[in-house]
This record gives sequence, structure tokens and C-alpha cells, in this order.
Amino acid sequence: MSKIFEALSKSKGDSTEFAKSIVDETGFQFVDEDLDRPLDVMRSPDQMVGFEEFDIGQLSDLRSFQAQMRAKVPLLPFSGDHTQAAEQYRIIRTKVLQHPANPQLIAVTSPESGDGKSVTSVNIAGVFALNPEHAVLLIDADLHRGSLARYFDVPASPGLAEVLDESASLKDCIGRIDPYPNLFFLPGGKSQYGPADLLNTKRWSLVAESLRRQFHYVIIDTPPAGAVADFDLIYANADGVVLVVRQDHTNRLLLLRAYESIVPEKLLGVVMNCVKPWFLGRSAGYYQYYHYSKYYRK
Repeated sequence: MSKIFEALSKSKGDSTEFAKSIVDETGFQFVDEDLDRPLDVMRSPDQMVGFEEFDIGQLSDLRSFQAQMRAKVPLLPFSGDHTQAAEQYRIIRTKVLQHPANPQLIAVTSPESGDGKSVTSVNIAGVFALNPEHAVLLIDADLHRGSLARYFDVPASPGLAEVLDESASLKDCIGRIDPYPNLFFLPGGKSQYGPADLLNTKRWSLVAESLRRQFHYVIIDTPPAGAVADFDLIYANADGVVLVVRQDHTNRLLLLRAYESIVPEKLLGVVMNCVKPWFLGRSAGYYQYYHYSKYYRK
């Protein structure tokens, strides 16, 4: 633990500067077949198909997902015997709510796959939705390897990809996770366009702003930071980022790369996942939350 903290604190001065995005290896630019131009070039908001439907109307009118949680996946541990894990997520919620930036759109990422960011995204959204006055939306924005629909055992399409390529409206794609009345879900979906091309449009910004108006909190499960260009495009419209790392799993070089790809003002904190009890002290629980201010980056 101390070595990780030391590495993070020295990263700005000692580590190699990493690229913040990866260029598409093919160099191919997706175009509108009818207009022979990039997906969002020269297109005003009122010309976008379904733009008027960004207002999803009454939340009670949205469809419902009959979620069936996958066995052995620690999702939504807020009832039953998982009191320790539940309390750790309540601590995360408190830290976020007390953050001076008052973040509303929160991106959850990690340095690499297998760190537990998707499970953490679900549970952060779930703990916020425990408040009966808050409508919370969970978005699967990992359009390369989305897993949330599989966790809930619900259809992965239509979803965000269809909203961005203008083949579906938000109202058609968002659903309530039954039996959680305040938790809503936008799957990743599928599209003929590449994820970076879909996200590098004005439409993504407009969708994010619309969701900001219609939900109290939006939790966005993103691809790993620095792995693909998508993360930078997603978190540009987010208020803050939670970085998830896993003890005895996360590669330290990738951790530094992910850490440096997030501007200090947007880093809400770091969740240490799967923390093992220390034999000289009491257990920190399954999850541990750490906050890093800009001072740790010097």
C-alpha cells in the first residue's frame, strides 16, 4: 500500500509522460452513408433524429428490466449478510456527497480489466439509489467490452450506441432495474460505428446534458483509462472520476498511466478493491476508499 501511495505522489515528477488516447489503428473514418460526411459534421441539434426525444418524460413510464443477478458476483450488497461491503459503499457515497465539486455525472474507471470497476459502478449507483428522493442512472459506456447487461441478465440492446447513432431514443433504451425503484439502467447497445466515432460527436454532449437534467446522479461505467480513446471522450462530459484499483492485481505502470490521464480537478478518489486484512491491524473491509487532492500530485 505504501509503495503505491509513494508511486502516486511522485508520479508527476518522476514517471514517463503517457499518451492520453490511442489512435485508431485502421485510420478509418466512419461516415454518414447518405451524406458522405463524418457522423456529426455540419449537423445541428434540431437536425438530429430523435433529438426532441432526449426528454425521456416521466420516469414511471419507462420500461422495466427484470434483473436476475449473476451468482457469485457481489452486486448490490445492501441487504442480507453483506453488511461490511455495504458499509464500505456507504462510505464512498458519503465521500462523494461531501466533495466540494458536488459531482453529478460520475465516471468510474480502472487501469486495466479485472480491477472490478464494473461491479464497483453498479454498487455505487445502487448505494446512491437507496435514497428514495434520488433517481439514479447507471450507464454501460464500455462499448468495447460492456458487462453490466450480462450481470443483470437483461438485453444489452438497444442502448447508448443506438442513441448515439440516432437509431433509438433515450426513452426507448433506459429502463428501471426491478425491484429497485430508484435505479435506472442504460445498456451499451450495438452499432455499426466504432465507439470512439460515436462518442466524438456533439450528440454525446447533448445526451450527457439531458441526463444531467433528468436524474439526480448518473454513474458511468467506462473503459479502462488510457486503454482506448473512449475514456477521454466520456469523462470530458463528466463532473468527476472514481479510479478503481485491485490489490495484488493492478499493474503499477498502468496505474500511473491511468492516474496521470485524469486531471486533478476531476479525480474524486481511488477505490482499493479486494483489500486483504492486515495481520497487525483490523480489516479495512472488501473495499477501501481513498481521496487524493491536488496536493498529492506534487
